[in-house]
Amino acid sequence: MLREIGVMAITIGTTNADTLELQTISHEPKYSLSVTDYEELPSAARDILSLLKEASPNTEQTAPAKDFDSKKNDVVFLVDGSYDSRNGFEEIRAFVEKTVESLNLRENRDQVAFVQYSRDATANFYLNSYASKNDVLSSIRTMRHKLGRPLNIGKALTFVRDNVFAASVGGRHAESVPQYLYVFSGGRSGDDVRGPAQSLKENGIKTFSFGTKNSDTLEMQTISFTPAHYFPVTNFNNLQSIHSSVEATLRGTQETTEFPTVIDTSTIAKLDLQSADIVFLLEGSDEMRASEKTILDFVRDFVKPLEIGPSKVQVALIQYSKEPTADFHLNTYSLKDNIMSHLSNVKLRGGVTTNTGGALDYVKSNVLSASSGSRARQGVPQILILLRGRKSEDNLFGPVERLRKAGIVLFSVWVKNADRQEMDQLAQSSTEQYFIKEKSDFPLLSEQLLSAIASHKGTSSTGVGSRSSMTRDIVFLIDGSDDWELRRKLKECKVMKKEET
Repeated sequence: MLREIGVMAITIGTTNADTLELQTISHEPKYSLSVTDYEELPSAARDILSLLKEASPNTEQTAPAKDFDSKKNDVVFLVDGSYDSRNGFEEIRAFVEKTVESLNLRENRDQVAFVQYSRDATANFYLNSYASKNDVLSSIRTMRHKLGRPLNIGKALTFVRDNVFAASVGGRHAESVPQYLYVFSGGRSGDDVRGPAQSLKENGIKTFSFGTKNSDTLEMQTISFTPAHYFPVTNFNNLQSIHSSVEATLRGTQETTEFPTVIDTSTIAKLDLQSADIVFLLEGSDEMRASEKTILDFVRDFVKPLEIGPSKVQVALIQYSKEPTADFHLNTYSLKDNIMSHLSNVKLRGGVTTNTGGALDYVKSNVLSASSGSRARQGVPQILILLRGRKSEDNLFGPVERLRKAGIVLFSVWVKNADRQEMDQLAQSSTEQYFIKEKSDFPLLSEQLLSAIASHKGTSSTGVGSRSSMTRDIVFLIDGSDDWELRRKLKECKVMKKEET
């Protein structure tokens, strides 16, 4: 009845609630959120705001919502079976179960396979092993963790390509059925992933990856269909909290017909990067001087293929250590030759202190501003690329949140050294992060950044929790039983929502 009159229901339940019942009440299964107890309610607020933002007010009431089971899909789960994931295997299992629940596992519809890997890969079952959802779920719930070491992700990717997506075991590539791979990793691979990852893309397989704090960010982004298809978590206990984000990314992926390949930066125009305001923010401390040539070569190589101009791409360069200093602003140069000439003469200024938070605020207020050439009001993407090698010595997360609310997209690049705690905290703010260990990683970084920037169409759409011209009627239906804890946590959620807006 609620669906028929156009009401979109979002439900939240604890572990004592009936999951199927809540999913039945919800507008779609993904609109049913779960928390362990009411202590986690504030963390659910962002998911709710994301769902509200996603909901279209123009959807016809009688139109069925597009779901994952709208067509055939081949879905393979490639799970870290090594000692690296022994404490998170149950959480991975739960995440996979929840994903399988959303599939349409019937004859000639969705198919699922499950593979574990460590030194070698082993298939628990193939795409054509089971014909019913109950059989698939029963197998997942009863399987044992493989265990072993080392972790050879590249070898596992090759195994999946050759032996699991193969037609002989149910793969339907020849029938043009979409094929998806979910990769879970709790550590760094002991072998090279680049060749196998590229081969999967060339075969039309779209990969989502999930890595903990012990995995290698750049490695996982390389595996993924695009860097945005990598979902970092502190540990696998956090997987459930990102489920709705994964499903949202999946829906966007289903609408994508072309696969990314290794990008030739000389043909960057193909990436539809007609206009963007791009700011490079470089840590100029004494420690970074050892990498000065490599970093500045990266900036020059990145800018070289771009179409520069007041109506095209604009570039600014800022350095910081204790205080930020502008080398040039977005509107300083309108010709590429002038930018390249300036970049050829840049030197890192040095310094002992690294106040990254203050530098981010400086860029927001003084560089990505109309007076300095920003075209945010015209809907031009606002991009900030941060390259650094040390943990910030001032507060970082307030400035990061202010950038997000302003619609500025932050890409954080760690050079050689990375502070794991800060990386984990930044991951929770949806900041895209990259970790460079070797000079040879920079070309791949350029490719991934250019691809990611080209996917941002502008800042005219409001962020989650920000104000917009869209109007909604929202009704809260609350469990009114004698639970003072529930009421207290709901009050916290309202405060959080007020801060978001």
